[in-house]
Amino acid sequence: MPRLIPAIMLMACGGATSDVDVTQPDVALGPNWVQQVAESPVSFSALMENNRTHWIALHRSDYKAVLAEPGASEALRFRAHTSLANFYFRLARMDREAWKQTEATWSTTNGLEIAAELEDFPQVATLNGHRDPWPWPEPSNNGIDGLDLGAQLAMTEAAMETLSLPIPELLARATTPSFQSKDGKISAYDPLVYQGLFLRHQSATNPPPSVDLGHVLFSPCGTELEDSAGDNAAAHPLACFDEGLAGGDPQLDSNLGETDDAQVAREFARALDIQVSGWLQSLESRVADDGKALLRDLSLGQIYRNQNLISLAERCLDRDRPRQALALAQMALDMANPREIGPLNPPVLFAILAEANVATGHTREALDYLEVLSEAYPEVLALDETVGDLAVLKGMNRQGDSKEL
Repeated sequence: MPRLIPAIMLMACGGATSDVDVTQPDVALGPNWVQQVAESPVSFSALMENNRTHWIALHRSDYKAVLAEPGASEALRFRAHTSLANFYFRLARMDREAWKQTEATWSTTNGLEIAAELEDFPQVATLNGHRDPWPWPEPSNNGIDGLDLGAQLAMTEAAMETLSLPIPELLARATTPSFQSKDGKISAYDPLVYQGLFLRHQSATNPPPSVDLGHVLFSPCGTELEDSAGDNAAAHPLACFDEGLAGGDPQLDSNLGETDDAQVAREFARALDIQVSGWLQSLESRVADDGKALLRDLSLGQIYRNQNLISLAERCLDRDRPRQALALAQMALDMANPREIGPLNPPVLFAILAEANVATGHTREALDYLEVLSEAYPEVLALDETVGDLAVLKGMNRQGDSKEL
């Protein structure tokens, strides 16, 4: 116990969670890392013995801090690089969609003059947001959207140059405009910075030969990582969803029906909460006081619940169900701290909320979530400008004066 209490004091989210009366007081789930920590606090203490500062950072979803502090273990580096890779992947997907909508809006906005330097940006952005394979066509005499072979080669060379840059240069490029309008009101940034950041962190992610508590702690994965093989956009090592959370209720279907029905997603999340609350009550009733303290003070059950909803929201986005993704992400958001990154609100949650809003046409709402990210991730500036310009374009009077971008 003496080594356990300091860990709780250092990592606590800010208070114990309150008990919730549920209709299913004895729900048996698991095995998962929440159960392991509660039933065997010594396993958690052993993990905290080394790299305590890093684990505190991971608990508060500060992946950059994990990597900035020297001496991080293999499991910590794996977790930080995997989480950052997926975060930037979501930003890349959003950037691709924002440029796609921008191009479509250009064609329907009366009197709009597009600077020649901007015309290639939407085409370049199509390389964003793909894990494998990439959709970039080989240059040919047939052309890419009317480009001659020389222009194709130049575009491909520029794209590959960005995608090969190291992380510091990509971060700098994300805050340095590639184009500015004559009046300085419009700034455009290299569309591929997030795809590049995704690739750098993905390449630094080494799958562990075996999975222990450190590889799954504070994640949606119970005891094993996800098999990320293949070209599924949602596939990555932490893209788990614990089907056991829905296993006690035959009405819970993680496929969420056949259509993009947000109400189905909300009802699923509410039913899931009953399951999780019953499970946590049952778990607390049978563990010792030190295990109970970890559960409550570190909000372990709530973290597991949120991470699984976030993972399911990602799947919805990649199945072209943005309304369900938005509903699930909103249900996952910690309303006690709705504009703060933390244990219950990892960065990818705000990225999902922004992406789902862009996909459903709520561009200005997406900017609110990008603003939350901007302090910890200044490189979000490039995407914030792209989405912001899209919001302005959509708000233009189509019958108004001639405008130049």
